[in-house]
Amino acid sequence: MTAAIARSKAFDAMCRLGPMIEAAAPIDQFTLARCQREANESLQADPVAAYTVLGWVAALKWQAPAVHDYFAQALAQLDIAAVRVNYGTALRLIGQNTLAEQQFRQASEQEPGNFAALRRLIRFNTFIGQFEAAQALCATLETRANRLFPENLQVADVNQILQHHHLNQAYTARCHEHMFAFLLERKLRPHSYSLKADLQDNIVFFKVQLDLPFEEVYQLDNELADDLIRNLPEFDSAGYWLGLECLQQGSAPDEYSAL
Repeated sequence: MTAAIARSKAFDAMCRLGPMIEAAAPIDQFTLARCQREANESLQADPVAAYTVLGWVAALKWQAPAVHDYFAQALAQLDIAAVRVNYGTALRLIGQNTLAEQQFRQASEQEPGNFAALRRLIRFNTFIGQFEAAQALCATLETRANRLFPENLQVADVNQILQHHHLNQAYTARCHEHMFAFLLERKLRPHSYSLKADLQDNIVFFKVQLDLPFEEVYQLDNELADDLIRNLPEFDSAGYWLGLECLQQGSAPDEYSAL
């Protein structure tokens, strides 16, 4: 009979905190303090889990330098795809999307057979407006898994519409970068996003969902639209509609986690 292996407090904290971050659920200060304490108590026994939890807590507190420090130490202990996914998640929480994408990409390259990591990378490329990259990754996923996934068809439809309007990835990524800078300035985290490719009217609707009251999101959406028009002379919503919406407005079939 195999003896049970005791789990560290940091591992338990990681198992509690991770799903909450994944679901973009509210996390109170008591929970953060408890996870931080348990991680600190496990630095010797389980440094990878401990540094992961400390990195996540730092991200949730908007402490960007600490995020990089903690995950550098975690990766120094164990450089595997799971740690890089966790690092990418922390980077997304602090709005460092370019670096987050790099971590998600490296994770998928470290474990080519990990379809979950590759699908996460596809969703994240979609989230940051890199639809051409997402479609290329969809082709890779289809080849590796030998089957079609729902996001493959949707991303293909998005790119078809964008090509109709002569809009490329550089344009959509620039729009998304501006939108995320707008949110980061206000320390607002996206909860999720909704994406709809309307082939009949040749328009793509991309909405970042915020877990805020409707009136507040409505005001922010108007401010963002003015900001995009003012700062991006090439901005044109005729083929690509970018905006914000209240979480409760989204339609389930088109919703995706931002992670």
